Amino acid sequence: MEKNKVYNILRRLADHTVPSKYRPIIRNWIISSKDIPEKETAMRQIWLETKAEADENTRQSFHATLQKIHHTDHPAVRISLRTRLLRYAAILIIPIITGTAAWWLTKNEYAEPEMIECYVPNGKQESIQLPDGSVIQVNSGSLLIYPREFSKKKRSVYLSGEANFTVAKNPDKPFIVSTGPLKVEVLGTKFNIESYPDNDRITTTLEHGSVKIYKNEAPEKSIIMKPDEQVIYNSQDETFSIDWVEASDCSAWTQGELKFTNQPLHEILTTMERKYNVQIKLSPEISTSDLFTMKFKQHETIEDAMYIFAQLAGNINYKIEGKEILLFKAGKEVARK
Repeated sequence: MEKNKVYNILRRLADHTVPSKYRPIIRNWIISSKDIPEKETAMRQIWLETKAEADENTRQSFHATLQKIHHTDHPAVRISLRTRLLRYAAILIIPIITGTAAWWLTKNEYAEPEMIECYVPNGKQESIQLPDGSVIQVNSGSLLIYPREFSKKKRSVYLSGEANFTVAKNPDKPFIVSTGPLKVEVLGTKFNIESYPDNDRITTTLEHGSVKIYKNEAPEKSIIMKPDEQVIYNSQDETFSIDWVEASDCSAWTQGELKFTNQPLHEILTTMERKYNVQIKLSPEISTSDLFTMKFKQHETIEDAMYIFAQLAGNINYKIEGKEILLFKAGKEVARK
């Protein structure tokens, strides 16, 4: 389905302008496996467009939810939820978190799960320890949803964005990551998944161990990965490709570093936007498909990073104004501020 059509349907539902007789049909469509990338992109757009204006009812709901948060034993999640709940309560219908969670939870075995949502904003990272001892490092602009207690048969979590997984071994209980139209299934291993809704690709990189990747509707057509393999799923043509990479480079962000090897400019800048919580604008003459190889160390500021980037690019200059950065063609050496 076209992205604009998906957005218009969800926008009308969010605005309460859909006739009541059609709402069940739309809700069934939301939780189905159809048009998943388009739905997630539209939900995020609606989320960003929605103003956070709370009335007395939403404030009461907010404070009631805060009482529940006090009982959680995960401080990182508690902080993350505190800063976002008032805005969630004000929207009431299908923000990116609620819509995605509803779709995912309905497709899984949990009847009435107690779920924990961890959203990490741009410029931040979080480390989450799951009930089984597995550790997940969640990157900027990412959402992780997981149950307080896993079921008896499976350990299932949902990811939208990027995370690095160190999974506790349990041969009797597979660990399954649901992300977009894919599932990544493991028993015990370390791997990285990048699956942002605004990207046409889902990239899984295996550091050690073994993982199995398959589409939700076709588990029999799985791909078994080996260490230092990277599997890329293209949502546009629904195809998989496999490359050999230095897997540790793909998880360098967990140590505060950024490493890019022959990556397009637009991908590099998008990653930098998330890490530094900035907005980067390009003048029309700059090609976003040009490939670059570069590395940014752990403690480098955005000023340091942009200076290094401009030096390596050679013919690109920049201007920083608060949270906005403008890139433009340059014919002279970059002057460091």
